[in-house]
Amino acid sequence: MNTTSLGFGFCSLGCVLYALNFLAATLRLPDVTSWETSRGRIGEAFSQVGYQPTIVGAGLFILGMTFIVIGCLNPQQPKATGPSR
Repeated sequence: MNTTSLGFGFCSLGCVLYALNFLAATLRLPDVTSWETSRGRIGEAFSQVGYQPTIVGAGLFILGMTFIVIGCLNPQQPKATGPSR
């Protein structure tokens, strides 16, 4: 598999996971009962949902960017088009 394509896949998966954590925190926002916290309502919703998806999503994005850079820096070998003799 092409390294650049693999990198784009990891970046896409990381972005989706990162966005889903924000969506989950937003959907959890009406259930937040503690108004007077130092983090505010959205920070309290994030603490109830958890920060693990954000960390994993950012890690997948960084891994994907690493694969994209490696794929762009390495020259690709030309593929053989005919039978080898």
